[in-house]
Amino acid sequence: GSRGSAAGRFTGISGLCCEAGLVYVCDYSVQRIQIFDSELNFIKEFGKGELRCPIDIRILSDTIYVLPLSDNCIYCYNIDCTLQKKIELTGQDQLMTVALFFTIDKKGNFLIADHTNHQIRIFSSQGVLTHILGTGHLPYLTRITLENVGKIKS
Repeated sequence: GSRGSAAGRFTGISGLCCEAGLVYVCDYSVQRIQIFDSELNFIKEFGKGELRCPIDIRILSDTIYVLPLSDNCIYCYNIDCTLQKKIELTGQDQLMTVALFFTIDKKGNFLIADHTNHQIRIFSSQGVLTHILGTGHLPYLTRITLENVGKIKS
C-alpha cells in the first residue's frame, strides 16, 4: 500500500500480525486495522471510530486483541471483526504512558512493554495487574515475545 487514508493505504503503520493466511495491520494515524490476503490484496478494515491509536495486534483462539497507544485497555474483536469487549487494565500504581508492544501467554495473560516507564507489566486475562518486571531500569523496550519454554524476550 501507499500513503493515504483510503482502503489499502496507510499513514502510520505500527503493529502487524499474520494468522490463517491473512495479514492484519494497525494504522494508528487513521485509527483502524486493515486486513490483507497472503498476496497483500486489501480485504477489509475495522475499528474506525472505535479504536484510538491502535499500536499492536495479536490473534489467539479466534479473538483479535488490539492494544491502543495510551488508553490503558485492550480491545477484543471476534474473528469477524465485531467488537466483543474492551478490557480495562487496572491495579496500576502508575498508568502506562506509552504501551507500544504486547503479547499473550498460554494462560491468556497480557504482557505489555511499557516503553516510557521501562517495565514489562503483566495483566490477567481480566485486565488486573499481577506483576511488574523491571524497576524502571530496563532499556527502552522495542518488542516483547515469549519463547516456547516460557521465557520473556524484549
